[in-house]
Amino acid sequence: GHRAGSLHVFPDTTPDQVVLAYGRHLCGVHTRNDPRELARLKIDRASLTYPLDGICPSATTIGQAAKAEQDKEIAAMEADSQAMCDATPRHRPRTRPARAIRIKEPQWTDYGVLQTYEGEGEEETGPDIDPGNGLVSSARGILAVMTHPDFDLCVTLETYTRRPPVETKGWDKVVEVGYYSPGGKIVLYDNVGGTELPNLALNGRKGHYRIRVHYAWFPWKGEAEGGQRLLIMAYPGKGDREIVHRNRKMT
Repeated sequence: GHRAGSLHVFPDTTPDQVVLAYGRHLCGVHTRNDPRELARLKIDRASLTYPLDGICPSATTIGQAAKAEQDKEIAAMEADSQAMCDATPRHRPRTRPARAIRIKEPQWTDYGVLQTYEGEGEEETGPDIDPGNGLVSSARGILAVMTHPDFDLCVTLETYTRRPPVETKGWDKVVEVGYYSPGGKIVLYDNVGGTELPNLALNGRKGHYRIRVHYAWFPWKGEAEGGQRLLIMAYPGKGDREIVHRNRKMT
């Protein structure tokens, strides 16, 4: 039925003009903003603002101002995250990658996991994805990268034709795992939040890869307080052995 907040619920059969008259009456109450009238009617003016928004100019003005304020805050936070990712150090590859992508926009996850699902018709749940190394785990068709869900990610992806030199300087964690790609689509994504990274596979090549994930916390003096840097390298290579090149204990 028609309702204005939790103020008065009309049955569905109520004629529109009765509901409109009640809305006009409430609009007058809202516009006058007379403490005695509000007290007499036992109405809290703020609770009228939302139900009357769009039909009562004084409420609409407040609603628009609140939305504008909210939009401004969101824009400021996004600009701050962008500035943070712009400020993260650029990775200079030691050997020439076949493809390197520094993703300009900050990425985020809903619950800290970025995962590929290349299963061949099996269930898309895969193994228990709590990697002992705290960063990356893999199984056939499933690669999972763990991050902190509350901070933005500044991501660089590099795909090589052969094994690149190991780099640990400037990183908190560097872990390499084997991964078998049944479809040549090594696309990490967060299926809740919708974040999706570009394909890491070498020209859509299927088969065995080694995936090396570099992680560092990036302190920041802005709104964000800090962010996470991720550098993910992929190259064709056999072997499932997990190699922890670096694992500084995070505080």
